[in-house]
Amino acid sequence: MHQKKPVLIFATLSLLMIGLLPIANYIKDSENINIENMFNTDILESYRNYFFFKILNRSLVNNNVIVGQDDFLFLGNKHNYIISKTQNIYPNNPKGIEKWVNNLAHLQQWYEDKGIKFIMAIVPNKHTLYSDKLPGWVSRKKQNVTDEIVKLSNRKNLNLLDLRKILLANKQTSNELLYFKTDSHWNALGASIGYREIINYLNKRYQQKYQIPEYTFVMRNSGGKGLSRLLKTNDLIPSDLERQVSYRFKVNYEICQGNIDKETSEPKSCQISNNTAFNIHKGSQYSINQHALNSDSVLFLCDSFSMQNSRLFNATFNTIWEFHYNLLLGGNLSSFVDKQQPRIVIYQVVERSLYNNYFINEKLNN
Repeated sequence: MHQKKPVLIFATLSLLMIGLLPIANYIKDSENINIENMFNTDILESYRNYFFFKILNRSLVNNNVIVGQDDFLFLGNKHNYIISKTQNIYPNNPKGIEKWVNNLAHLQQWYEDKGIKFIMAIVPNKHTLYSDKLPGWVSRKKQNVTDEIVKLSNRKNLNLLDLRKILLANKQTSNELLYFKTDSHWNALGASIGYREIINYLNKRYQQKYQIPEYTFVMRNSGGKGLSRLLKTNDLIPSDLERQVSYRFKVNYEICQGNIDKETSEPKSCQISNNTAFNIHKGSQYSINQHALNSDSVLFLCDSFSMQNSRLFNATFNTIWEFHYNLLLGGNLSSFVDKQQPRIVIYQVVERSLYNNYFINEKLNN
């Protein structure tokens, strides 16, 4: 008898919640409600996850998203084993690191033998730049695989640009965040620092005088980003939690932008636009800026971090071809380079994707 009452209460509450689901889903999205989604539990999960996030400072899906301090969200270990890499428990050994660096040396030599300027820039994980905002149970080691790769690459005089140092220095002096609180990516402020450092490195390494366009930043308040969507709490995030940063250029560049065919890597027809940011998730793209500050062409091999500084590169160089670095490999890369003859190749790679990828291990066909 003593057990029947709690069971009855639980069953009653469960039935009540199930009965209220169609009403709640109708109120949330009356135009798209149907028999298939009227009992969707996303709305319950969103309130539950938001309660754990804001009140208990915890995530119920730690493998996907973890909750840090001061409303910071971070990727979980599901994404490139990023927590294991942060704690330096991701499997690695000196021989593996040496092989990686030797492959980088071969890649650089392959480009430079063709007269192409080469640079690979490492974009730090949010976990690296804002390690002070990680939860206490994530202990970051002072030395990790990235440090070993950079150290050995420097010893071999390779063009590997470690953006962690410059971003950490700017973090100390900036009143604004350089990465989003509720996203894994840098914002336009952080991305512009990375962009400038890349241009400065190219100028110094290859004795160039590439100019940088004049621009200012525009700030506005914004709600939750990608990581809050993974928690299904995006609709509950205050509209002023984030600071959205965008560029305002002194010169209004008219740029012809278009897509690149997935199968043939051939540029399709382009359309004049007001310098739209590239979205690498929508496929390979290119831009032509007849009024660019510099006449060189660039093969930009990158990931989703390119979205925040692609407009800066568009304004800087005459032609930009943008591919994900793991989607233009081997013979396809060789054919593209021989046909388009870029003057510069920039790899911009987020730290978490540095250790396990295709582009550094793929054998190039000469």
